[in-house]
Amino acid sequence: MCKGVKPISQRQNKCFICMCRENYSESSEKLSKNYKNLQGLSRHETLIHSNYNIPRVGLIPQPFEAISEFKKTLVFLIQNKLKNGYQERKQHVNAPCLESLFVGTFHGNIKRYSPSREYYYCIFSGVEAYETLSQIFKDPKWSVREYKNQQQTWVVLVSQDTNQIQPEMVIQWRRKKIKDEANHVSEAGYIFLSFMIDQIYY
Repeated sequence: MCKGVKPISQRQNKCFICMCRENYSESSEKLSKNYKNLQGLSRHETLIHSNYNIPRVGLIPQPFEAISEFKKTLVFLIQNKLKNGYQERKQHVNAPCLESLFVGTFHGNIKRYSPSREYYYCIFSGVEAYETLSQIFKDPKWSVREYKNQQQTWVVLVSQDTNQIQPEMVIQWRRKKIKDEANHVSEAGYIFLSFMIDQIYY
């Protein structure tokens, strides 16, 4: 499993190394395979370490109050997509998000972390996913919005049709960067959510 991405001689040699947390040491670094670019290292991660999910070392934990407020914000953003009379079943949400805030919210449920691409990936599907996300968000009604005349709009995480691919909620964190013609770089972490919705009439 990869510990992280370490450039050798910074930008001079443009060489990257994948460091295993279990057996990496400064003395063993020279024995590790080097990659000339991030594409090569990314392929290595995908093929060899596709289940790696240990967050980056050195993240500063967020206060409990900040994480709780962030969870409420996520529920609001999801609820805002549960429209009455929607036109698209597939919904997307994105918002600025600190890496440490994402990890503090979804720790224990991160399916994959890619050090080279700087992204985290979570996936929730099936009946049990409703309860899991209810516990994460601390809100048992995060997935449903009530309307008049006994109408409800839901986040769909399970399908009765076994011949179909089961619906899922995918939650990711990625770092977005902008580089202008003067080589000035600005960056920010973002959270991305994608999910299916449906409406029920009673």
